Amino acid sequence: MPRILLIDDDSVLRDILRDVLESAGYQVAEAKDGNQGIDLLRAEGVAYDLIVTDVVMPGESGMAVVKAARTHCPSTKILVISGGSHDLPAKWSLKMTEMYGVEAVLFKPFQNDEFSDLVGKLLDQTA
Repeated sequence: MPRILLIDDDSVLRDILRDVLESAGYQVAEAKDGNQGIDLLRAEGVAYDLIVTDVVMPGESGMAVVKAARTHCPSTKILVISGGSHDLPAKWSLKMTEMYGVEAVLFKPFQNDEFSDLVGKLLDQTA
């Protein structure tokens, strides 16, 4: 069963995305922010097939998560999601994450089916 690390500071969205992923048969670990996400990435003996991370979060940003992932688990696929913020438009923040070789980007708001289909494609499975 593929293992996914889901990182987003919006607890409501995180709950929805977790439910979508678990309904599709994935094992999901969650982090409420970039700091917690990076700690989970660094945990020994735990590997993820996919990391789904927001870009704009308190503490460490999604870009910091992507950098840490490329250091600690370079072969793990990454999907970044963002609606941006008042200081940083979503398109700019997602473009910066693309510079670090993420596999996909998704702009908020998005439909659950759109998210599920993209995760399935990234993991080469039917979502």
